[in-house]
Amino acid sequence: MRRKYRKVLGWDSRGEILLPGVMIMIVLVLFAIIGVVGYQAFADINDDIQSDDMMNSDNKAEVQDLVDRYPRTLDAAFVMIVGLLFFTGLIAAYFAESSPVFLIIVIILLLFTLLAGGMLSNVWEQFSEDGELSGFTNNFPMTDYMLNHLLMIVGVIGISIVGVMYAKNRVV
Repeated sequence: MRRKYRKVLGWDSRGEILLPGVMIMIVLVLFAIIGVVGYQAFADINDDIQSDDMMNSDNKAEVQDLVDRYPRTLDAAFVMIVGLLFFTGLIAAYFAESSPVFLIIVIILLLFTLLAGGMLSNVWEQFSEDGELSGFTNNFPMTDYMLNHLLMIVGVIGISIVGVMYAKNRVV
């Protein structure tokens, strides 16, 4: 019965850790880049709105308030997404069928995932040190910290998931 649902949902491979892990990291880095570029565009539009004499002062204050809240909101959303993905990964690892025979293969795939995490961390570092965007990335301190230390975060998440996946047989 479980196999039928796995096939329908596309969950047919058991030891697949590399592709979903790398895709999640790419989406997180893209989310952060789009957030910073969006903040830059929003701040430029806000400058035009604030300098426009035709705009109402209440509208100017509302737009300024939105610009001020934008980095805090996206920064908190990024941390929340990473935390929820971590807990979702732990739950999925607990319910995944695993055999201790495949532990070596999973660890090798985890090493490739760590390699991809290091590369994506370098991509973020180069992006955040860009002269035009460096002032905007400073407004996202939690996102900047997490993406600069992505290798360590991916390592902790990966080791936790592997630990849950293979320790559950000893607990139950």
